[in-house]
Amino acid sequence: MSLRFVWVAIVTVLVSVNTEAQELSTLRTKRILIETDTSILDSFLLAPNSLVLSGYDTSNYRVVEHKSMLIWLNNTYPKDSLLVTYRIIDFHFRKIYQKKELSLIGADYQTNPFAYIPNSEKRQTSPDDNIKTIGNISRGVGFGNKQDVTVNSNLNLRLNGTIQNKIDIIAAISDENNPIQPEGNTQQIQDFDRVYIQLKQDSASLIAGDFPMITPDSSYFLKYNKRSRGLQVTRHFTNKHGYWNFSGEGAVSRGRFSRNTINGIEGNQGPYRLSGANGETFIIIISGTEQVYLDGQRLTRGEQNDYTINYNTGELTFTPKKLITQYSRIVIEFQYSDRNYGRSVVRFGGNYTSGKWNVRGNFFSEQDNKNQPFQQNLDDSTNGVSTRQFLSDAGDAQLVYAPKFSEVDEIDLNTISYVQRDSNGNVIFIESSPGDTGKLYRVSFSFVGSGNGNYVQKLSTANGKVFEWVDPIAGIPVGDYAPVEILVPPKKLEMINIGFDYQLSQNAQLSVEFSRSKNDINTFSSIDKENDIGYGLRVDLDHVKQLTTDSVKPWRLVSKVSFERTEKDFRYIERYRNVEFDRKWNRTLDNPNDNEKSYTEERIANALFVLTKGNTAQFVVEESYYQQGNSTPGLSHSLTGQIGQNGYRLKGAYDLISTTIPVAGINSNNQFRRYSGAVSKKSAYFQTEFTYQNEQSTFANNNDSIYGASYAFDQMSFRLASSDSNTLTYGLEANRRLDSRGVEGEFQSTTDGRDASLVLGWRQSRNAQFNLTSVYRELYFKDTSNQLGTPENTLQGRFETRLVLLKKLITTNAYYQLGTGQEQRREYSYFEVGDGNGNYVWNDYDSNGIQSLNEFEIASSFDVGRANFIRQFLPVQGFIKSYSSEFNQNIRIKPSSILRKTKRKSLKFVRRFSNVSSFKILKKVTNNQDDFLNPFVQSVADTALLSTNSVIRSVLSFNQASPVFGIDYQWFRNQNKILLINGVDARNGRENKLKVRYNINKNYELIVEGSQGTKTYTSQFLTDRAFSYDFSTVKPKIGYQYKSSFRIELYYAYFEAKNGIEYGSEATYNHDVTAELRWNFLNKGTIRTNLGVVDINYTGNDNSPVAYELLAGLRNGRNVKWRLQIEQRFSNNIQLLVNYDGRQSIDSPVIHIGRVQARYLF
Repeated sequence: MSLRFVWVAIVTVLVSVNTEAQELSTLRTKRILIETDTSILDSFLLAPNSLVLSGYDTSNYRVVEHKSMLIWLNNTYPKDSLLVTYRIIDFHFRKIYQKKELSLIGADYQTNPFAYIPNSEKRQTSPDDNIKTIGNISRGVGFGNKQDVTVNSNLNLRLNGTIQNKIDIIAAISDENNPIQPEGNTQQIQDFDRVYIQLKQDSASLIAGDFPMITPDSSYFLKYNKRSRGLQVTRHFTNKHGYWNFSGEGAVSRGRFSRNTINGIEGNQGPYRLSGANGETFIIIISGTEQVYLDGQRLTRGEQNDYTINYNTGELTFTPKKLITQYSRIVIEFQYSDRNYGRSVVRFGGNYTSGKWNVRGNFFSEQDNKNQPFQQNLDDSTNGVSTRQFLSDAGDAQLVYAPKFSEVDEIDLNTISYVQRDSNGNVIFIESSPGDTGKLYRVSFSFVGSGNGNYVQKLSTANGKVFEWVDPIAGIPVGDYAPVEILVPPKKLEMINIGFDYQLSQNAQLSVEFSRSKNDINTFSSIDKENDIGYGLRVDLDHVKQLTTDSVKPWRLVSKVSFERTEKDFRYIERYRNVEFDRKWNRTLDNPNDNEKSYTEERIANALFVLTKGNTAQFVVEESYYQQGNSTPGLSHSLTGQIGQNGYRLKGAYDLISTTIPVAGINSNNQFRRYSGAVSKKSAYFQTEFTYQNEQSTFANNNDSIYGASYAFDQMSFRLASSDSNTLTYGLEANRRLDSRGVEGEFQSTTDGRDASLVLGWRQSRNAQFNLTSVYRELYFKDTSNQLGTPENTLQGRFETRLVLLKKLITTNAYYQLGTGQEQRREYSYFEVGDGNGNYVWNDYDSNGIQSLNEFEIASSFDVGRANFIRQFLPVQGFIKSYSSEFNQNIRIKPSSILRKTKRKSLKFVRRFSNVSSFKILKKVTNNQDDFLNPFVQSVADTALLSTNSVIRSVLSFNQASPVFGIDYQWFRNQNKILLINGVDARNGRENKLKVRYNINKNYELIVEGSQGTKTYTSQFLTDRAFSYDFSTVKPKIGYQYKSSFRIELYYAYFEAKNGIEYGSEATYNHDVTAELRWNFLNKGTIRTNLGVVDINYTGNDNSPVAYELLAGLRNGRNVKWRLQIEQRFSNNIQLLVNYDGRQSIDSPVIHIGRVQARYLF
């Protein structure tokens, strides 16, 4: 057995074992603690543009890739840990690369060691010389006397090359679990989590790992686009009989398909919450799988385009380029992470082509593994009935509600438990409290819809959700939750697809496709199986004929005739018809809920004729027939045309659709008419267009009485835009839409909408440019007397600019943005993770052993190693309409750019100064009064203020470029408010900071820092955590550098703070003396160690949130701290990292925290 084969086998095993592995080699994901405005992310260089910080705009920070450095520009860095994802350049820049080995050269040699000698002994070739490998494998152990032992390991490996028999191999292998998805605010996104091995040889290919499953070519009924993890095999060849192509895929599906139809809200750009196929409200979207349609048009993702999407929260937001109104039709199709059951997908098929024939066939199966539930315990039982039995008896019910409570055997103080009590004859659950007698229960509550339950969420400091009973009113429930578990039955959907294409002539083709589907909604149940199987048939006849002999722009006629029939039990994998099909034939009015559609047999016939003459003229005639079951058939007649010459273009369209559907149990005749026309002119200087559209949909009974579902509107638009220009671009558009509704048997005018938009761009160079996008809309509602009422106004826009003035004396970039949308109340809970893997610590301030929300603190620098909690924000039901204004600006002033060559002493002094300032202000309010336009107005009542985030930072530097002496003065101010379900949390800060540095000589350096400021925290709910203290610090530091191998630093830090009288009057006076040494061994490693003594004189309760804030996790009195860090390299491939931290406080035991990690670089 060859070594190459063994190598490939090992790699394949690694992939099969690590089924949850994420993207490879150069990818890094880790949580770092942000303590200053500058952080070092890695010892390797960062790959350009690879850093991902979820929730932070790139204008707030700068990345220095060659130093692996993250710098916050406007001091908005989070006072918390941060999850970062990036790629490194895995290249040993310190390694010596040479064409010839210099050690072969001696002081005295007789022959040239580099000369070529024929027939000399050849160097043996290693078995993997043709395979390039990049990556690393590491193993780490964390330990301490105040934490459990933790073990961490990861493998990152990339392969690329050729193995035996000319088999190409490409592999990306990792055992790291990366929970981060790309942000959906750019048009192109990068896969962070794809792990795979691909082998290719000639016409055969094999992929093991992650791969996209995409619809086979030429299939009509079988449509899908999935992200899967498994095995994919393809093979094609040609022999004397024809061309053969086979492929097969077997995988674990990473998502489930869902289609959401949303009616737009007037002036509301979002976010719009997406839901799953089973009605799940909080879902994670698989990145890159979404397709978003607005009024039938596919949109483009990106902040500069049409929409952005938050994949992790399932929220969709539209940009100002796409104004959302109450008439907007929004359709979103996507894959989401379904964690109810393990889910598998199998597909295999192929096609055969010979002469005029092409035959194809496919089998597709997607099913839940009913014996592998993730979020449901099928072995649970309530009142003697098991979960499996509930599902078995449910038949084809989409959702099953089962009581969910169990008696608690052992009391867990950190688990919310309930007791049963009687309330007006109802047995209810009430949160338990100390001293309760009787049985304790652990109860699961589910959201069942407003007014469908008897419980509501209760405000509580408990670390978790607490629910309380509310009495029904007149027997009608008024709550949102019930003590039940929503059971989702396992499903299975199969489709067999067979078809052929036959070339009747050079210009004509006949296509036939037959499909069979099997949809088992509940594989646990044997009930309702008679409606699982359905059939579909599609026949197409296409013909193309050239009518004239003109070789440049001939008249050409394209004819397409088709017939489609589907049975009432036929189901599709993903949508295969036009996105507006349901609206065209009024299917959505009869079947508003996809999960509960009353499907019927469908028959569709269509004839399409397209007459074209190049791009000069086009005329389209389409006739369609549609019938559901035995209902009256619907007929559609469509005519469109356009002609153009000399820059002018004329367009027109007419549609007439007649259908019969039941409305309120009575058959209603619907007649849909649409007229539209447009005339446009394009010249070398501008382009303009005027459009008009009339649409009327009338629902009437046999007596011609109009139903309320009828509507009509007239819309006129005018657009003026620039032609192609590199300097100035503009676009101006005005629209007016008059709407009517069926009222009391006739059409009555209801609304009058008017909007105008402006797009303006100017770019003289990369140093002088601006862009403006704005839209203003007024919507008037008419009363019964046809009079206009008070309009509802919507204003949205974004202005961006970048200027470089006076030879880079002033550099500035800014943007100002207005918007309307929705703001969601949120709550948070803390979840325990491994020691050192979190960013919060729990301090049991009341010593009762129960975790409360007011007992969790951001881990100080001394507690990072034992931090074992993370905070997770949880969205809740309901949104609040918001009006937002945002301003962001960065300014840099650098006099040296114009005074570099000056000889005047006064100007030489001035050029030593420089200034960098940044402003960021974001405000969201509940009303659109004039103040909302001005983000600088902060005097907004709490009842109207949803959130605000204001950060202002300015740094004035003197002698910044001098290696000898320099002064930096920084002024910083921040205000932050966030809306939570329990009320508003607010944090404010102000700081003045001065830093003086002086290099006494090449060995000695002196740095003195001082600061003074105020920090405030208030909470409407956790009032006992509030504080407002003034502080001041002084920190002189002296350092000694010996060559590049040794450095010693000694500093003294004084910190003084006093809390406000109304908050407790706590005060502290801290003295910190620390010495730090660092040894660098060239190409070998680094050793760092420090030892410090912190004396704290604190007055107040030292077991409180404010004490932890002021003392940074230390104790009142004398504290000793020490740290040791060792990084050792063995050869060029092995690294050893050792970290050890310790501290001791008075009357407290010594705390030891250590970590050892070994890494091998491929």
